Amino acid sequence: MSHQPYAIEIGGSILSAISRQSVSSTNQISSDVHAGSPYPQCVTINGQKNQADFSTEDIETAIDLVGTAGLAIGASPVKVWQLELDDETGLPKSGSDHRLLTIPRGKVIPQRLSCEHQGNATLDLMAHALWDPSSPTDPPITSAETQALPTGLAGDSRWTIAAVKVAGQDLPCALRFDLDFGIRIESEGCNSDIHDRTLIVTEIKPVVTISGKNVKSFLSTVIPLKGAAATHANTEIYLRRRLTTEAGFDPVATTSHIKITADGLATWERVHDTQNNRRIENGLRIDCRHDGTNVPVVITTGVALT
Repeated sequence: MSHQPYAIEIGGSILSAISRQSVSSTNQISSDVHAGSPYPQCVTINGQKNQADFSTEDIETAIDLVGTAGLAIGASPVKVWQLELDDETGLPKSGSDHRLLTIPRGKVIPQRLSCEHQGNATLDLMAHALWDPSSPTDPPITSAETQALPTGLAGDSRWTIAAVKVAGQDLPCALRFDLDFGIRIESEGCNSDIHDRTLIVTEIKPVVTISGKNVKSFLSTVIPLKGAAATHANTEIYLRRRLTTEAGFDPVATTSHIKITADGLATWERVHDTQNNRRIENGLRIDCRHDGTNVPVVITTGVALT
């Protein structure tokens, strides 16, 4: 029998358009050799960390669910469906023939939002699983057989890079956009428990990078080598939603697009980059900061292009 990835459920909502799924376990294994034998006589798991990683093009649903700082799993477990295929037809089986992995406790964090010229924006997320000491016999990730697949998958909207402005300067030919959310977490346990029970966010240091053919933006009066101040008022990146029935995009005034603003220091990573007779590309980087009022990066869904 063969299985394929299906949908993810977060906070009671279905996340579709999944392009990647990975569930992993990192074990701290003790395998010691003692006097009298070159071979280990005892192998133990002293600690274990578990997580699920996944990517989606259903970015509006995902962003509305987890925000820019992540979402505690709480009372709505993360569910990862594994679709079973029929051995003869190679198509999904009907009925309750599928598998479900469940993470009942932990946190889901956004890791990276990225988009290339003419490509669809993709959001990478990670669910860090924690052990629940109130249910000590249950592992951080459980599996179940004979499951029916969830219905009502929407996920038919796609977004791509549109207008970009950094430090008050329009970048008219953007080719790539990347937002590293910069969330660093640590999980901890006690009493020599195998699994961790608590989670700490040690830092949130977002970094935005933008590449394009914006050579004239490198000027002392535009964005100089010493950098420029990016603020939520003068730095905007738009992702526009595609039409689903023909080539094109939703009208500018339609509130279906996504807006990203950032505060921080904008500097050049690549002032001039090319080969042979190709057009020159360059790249900007924004190291983001908290301005005293707003979080470093603000993402707003359902907006018009302005």
